[in-house]
Amino acid sequence: MDHYLQSNVHSLAPDGRLVIIGVQNGLEGELNLAELLFKRASAFGTTCGH
Repeated sequence: MDHYLQSNVHSLAPDGRLVIIGVQNGLEGELNLAELLFKRASAFGTTCGH
């Protein structure tokens, strides 16, 4: 998950939104928060089940 998470953050446009739906490779991942802050981006998480 780390590889996809960081590459998705890297590809965000300024003021972009990162939406995470479910997990594939575990519940933990590393995220460069500075990159989110400099891009003024938002991150949201959700699941498809109940």
